[in-house]
Amino acid sequence: MNRGKLHEYFLKYPRIGKKVRELFYMITVPSKKEREKIKFEIHLAEHCNLNCKCCNNFSPLANEEYLNYDIFLRDIQRMKELFGGEAEQITLMGGEPLLNRDICNIICKVRHAFSKCKLVVVTNGILLLNMPIDFWTCCFDNQVEISVSYYPIKLEIEKIKSVAKKNNVEIKFEIENGTITENYTERIPLDLEGKQNKKLNFKMCYKSNNCIQLKDGKLYTCSLIPNIVHFNNYFCENLDITEDDYVDIYKAKSKEEIIKKLNTPPAFCKYCDWANMESGIKWGISKKDKEEWAEL
Repeated sequence: MNRGKLHEYFLKYPRIGKKVRELFYMITVPSKKEREKIKFEIHLAEHCNLNCKCCNNFSPLANEEYLNYDIFLRDIQRMKELFGGEAEQITLMGGEPLLNRDICNIICKVRHAFSKCKLVVVTNGILLLNMPIDFWTCCFDNQVEISVSYYPIKLEIEKIKSVAKKNNVEIKFEIENGTITENYTERIPLDLEGKQNKKLNFKMCYKSNNCIQLKDGKLYTCSLIPNIVHFNNYFCENLDITEDDYVDIYKAKSKEEIIKKLNTPPAFCKYCDWANMESGIKWGISKKDKEEWAEL
């Protein structure tokens, strides 16, 4: 039986032979390579206007909260100093980033600091037709790509495309037919006791060293870590974040130090129960039940 078949078998029978699964994955899953160039996310809003079930940024649990602009200005300047203004990609997202009225100022500051990198705004698309002309002009002037995520909601895609084309802004949709009748997500439950294999989780996870988030002077190898605050606050939990879970960009002495740290399993990985990952969960609106995110 090849690795793919074994993986399917493990997903079908998630509680059978956990130690065997861990050993199998530790041997067969290759270690992640350090990045040649940094890529990172900046979340412009913690909350969202869609509130998806099992959202891995915990947006349905977040209060209305926006990026602290003053902290952002200091952080993006420090990132420019550390990385010489070079990055693979910077993604502005959330929550829903279009909720932030400072989005144009933020785009301009990011582009000024990183003049050549790919700059993307990820949105659910709901507010695009309500955005003022200044937004579209800003996107064109700063070479911003707009990426519209995949949800089973009604969007006037042709109208959105028309506005983007009129303003010479590149826009990409995860779907092209206007309406999705069904969509599926996955759930990697939290182990509230923190007893999982952090090294294995880091190797398995698509977010580690990929969904890197810059927040309040710190870089996190996985965006779940800084956003766990919303889960903790809503459910009165205490999944702790330690100094092992981030890089302080004001203490870091070089980009090489940062790149190496981001490719190291953080302590927080102990909270993710990859062995019991569920796929094929039908999309829906969050009921804010704890079991959407945690193994109870």
